[in-house]
Amino acid sequence: DCDFCHMQAPILKMLRDRYHIEVMAVGVDGARIREFPDAKKDNGISLFVSQGRGIETVPAMYLISRDQKQVIPLGAGVLAMDEIVERIRVLYSTKPGDGY
Repeated sequence: DCDFCHMQAPILKMLRDRYHIEVMAVGVDGARIREFPDAKKDNGISLFVSQGRGIETVPAMYLISRDQKQVIPLGAGVLAMDEIVERIRVLYSTKPGDGY
C-alpha cells in the first residue's frame, strides 16, 4: 500500500520490458502490485539484500548477481528510468576508485 512503490512499479516494468532486465518484485508488506502480480512475499530476501539491517526506505532497488551471490544497492525512493539506467551503466563500466 506504499504510494511510492506504486509510482516506481510502472517504471521498473518499462525497464524490464525495454532492456530485458529481470525484475524480482518483493512485497515487504506481503501485498501484490498490479505491474508485478507474481511479486514474492518477503521470506528473508530483504534481510539478505540489506546485509541483515532490513529495508528502511521503500521502494528499494538492488542489483543481484546470483552466480557470485553479490548484492549491490542501486537506490531507494522513486527513481526515473534514465537514472536507474545511468546507475547501472556506471556500476558496470567503472572500477572502484575511478571517480564514482
